[in-house]
Amino acid sequence: YLLANGYSKAAAAGILGNVQGEVGPSMNPDTEQIGGPAYGWVQWDGSAYPLVGAPTWNGREYVQRLIAAAGIKQDYRTSLAQAQLINWCMFNGQWLGQVSPLTVDEFKVVSSPKTAAYAFELNFERPAAAHPERQTYAQVWYDKFKDLKASTATGKAGIEHLETLMGKWLGNGQCYAVPAEYSGF
Repeated sequence: YLLANGYSKAAAAGILGNVQGEVGPSMNPDTEQIGGPAYGWVQWDGSAYPLVGAPTWNGREYVQRLIAAAGIKQDYRTSLAQAQLINWCMFNGQWLGQVSPLTVDEFKVVSSPKTAAYAFELNFERPAAAHPERQTYAQVWYDKFKDLKASTATGKAGIEHLETLMGKWLGNGQCYAVPAEYSGF
């Protein structure tokens, strides 16, 4: 989805590195913060300064409000919906432009996955403490997908298929890889 919407492979990997930092290696979009108000791939938190509506400690409710405001029709618990929501939030108040690249347009064409991860963390996520491991995660994602071509034929269908596999063993349980045509990257 991100590649199809003008993000470089490095920028997409930077976002994926942050998603992994937020929800872990499962990359499960239906993840609630333990003991806190955040929810989803990037742990959206509407408890202090929500982009839409009044503050809330219910992260699911907040993400559903954002999804509605963005006009996204997919189920809020899916990877596709949350990828679309990240893109919408980039242009609707979530991106602060504190560190280079300062603008969303500059971020979308960044060539370094580590730079992208750092910029996304500080401009979009804005955690209390820095998480340099996200730059490493981003580099791993980039190295995994850099030579693949985005497929318009299987992008959405591939994501939908992956979601049916979430939490299930693939093959003999020793290989967690999924063919590139299902990546949705």
